[in-house]
Amino acid sequence: MTVSVDEVLSQIGGYGKYQILMLMLVGFIDFGLSSFNVMIITFIAGEPTWECVSNSTVCNITGIVDTTSDDYNARCDMPRSEWKFSDTFTSTVTEFELVCDKSILQNVSSSLFWLGWLIGNLVFGHIADKIGRRKAILLGVFATSVVSWVIVWPRYLSVYIICRILTGVSCAGASMTSFVLLVEYSGVKHRSWAGTNIWYFGSVCFMFLSLLAYLIREWRYLMLYGACVSVLVLMSTWFLPESCRYLLVNNRHDEAVKQLEKVGRWNGKPMPKVELEEPKRVVHEKTDVRDLFYDKNVAKVTIASWITWFVCALVYYVVSYGAIYLGGNIYLNFFLVSLATVPSTFTSIVCMNKFGRRKAIVGGMVISAVASVIAVSIPSNRQHKGYTAGRIIMAMVCKYANDVSFNTAYIISSELFPTSVRSIGLGTSSACARIGSFLALYVVWLIRIHHLLPYAIVVALCVTAGFTCFKFLPETISKPTRESMEAVLEMGSKNVEELPLNENETQTEKRI
Repeated sequence: MTVSVDEVLSQIGGYGKYQILMLMLVGFIDFGLSSFNVMIITFIAGEPTWECVSNSTVCNITGIVDTTSDDYNARCDMPRSEWKFSDTFTSTVTEFELVCDKSILQNVSSSLFWLGWLIGNLVFGHIADKIGRRKAILLGVFATSVVSWVIVWPRYLSVYIICRILTGVSCAGASMTSFVLLVEYSGVKHRSWAGTNIWYFGSVCFMFLSLLAYLIREWRYLMLYGACVSVLVLMSTWFLPESCRYLLVNNRHDEAVKQLEKVGRWNGKPMPKVELEEPKRVVHEKTDVRDLFYDKNVAKVTIASWITWFVCALVYYVVSYGAIYLGGNIYLNFFLVSLATVPSTFTSIVCMNKFGRRKAIVGGMVISAVASVIAVSIPSNRQHKGYTAGRIIMAMVCKYANDVSFNTAYIISSELFPTSVRSIGLGTSSACARIGSFLALYVVWLIRIHHLLPYAIVVALCVTAGFTCFKFLPETISKPTRESMEAVLEMGSKNVEELPLNENETQTEKRI
């Protein structure tokens, strides 16, 4: 009797001690590597407020000037000696004087990190499917660690930018591939828990980062901290296993069995005496990006997944990077907005299991749009504490709801794409998210033109993504993981609500 990996996991533990250990290892990668390098931009590229120097005969502006003040550009017509940065932290803006005509370089130098991430998703998607998940993760973590040490020392903006691009490439490989590995060792009923709990580590990292940045005001010392932690992350990745699904798809049957036996031993359940089912491959399956557009229905799923990831990422980082421009204490703002991701992770699990993946995404988009409308309706008088508090609360609600959608997008995409092209499918979807992340910095920059623009763009995109997801993404709740493109073609050819399980899938559901 042959059975699928999902059926075996349902008997030896789809979310036991082994999966929890893997969650800790993958979570440490996210905490110490991916999340740190993603959000450190907020502080190392942040623009401090400025003020006139004492007894200036040219600068007659009283008080502190920020990015939304009417006098923001007044310093551009003054000698550099007549004004100074008023905050006590340093960044690439203060070191390389990225103000006035050079202010756009703030976003260019920061957004190119996401260009690297996009490249990394595309490259490592193929690498992980060719050489294996574990080797791809080790390669990504090692490269990130090396670049993290190099970036601490450069005194030229060009060298800093190149290092940030390379960091994006390697971080993307480590982050995306480790997520795939975690999901592929999870059972049918536990994928949402395993795949979503990982984001708790990112939330903790973001909140810790606000404290770290408050204590360490020199941007190079912040980067030095990241370099030290990257070494510990590299040591921990050595204990990660290879994906049993990857081994099976690549005709390494005995190794796949050994990995599953190890899972059983850790979870205290014996490996059943059965033969693992070999995934069926169809003659047209090329194991590359062309498979994502082989059939009309599959193409709709692919494009809908891309749009969903793009919007979720753009909204997520517009709210995150824009937190320091809400008024009040920038470190407290960043902490509070990051805090919103903690309950959203649990909410995502509940919503996607109770209402389904599609409804969880659409609901999150709707709430994000409503919160954004309220945010842009609040007057921009930064001196009024009530207005500032209102904007911060709405930013928290927007990020909370969008995070529900984003977490669910990860799960539904990992369930839609089969094992043979799962890394490529997730890689291309994540690449679209990186385009959104890249553009987020420029959307935040628009606050210098009008304070309503960033959140107005968020509203329009949330509505578009919500409709696209509801219309074109099939539901995957309680459906076993697809191992071949043939199964996805069958899924796309029928209405998701009427989609029957195949024989093996029916057996899995019964056993669960």
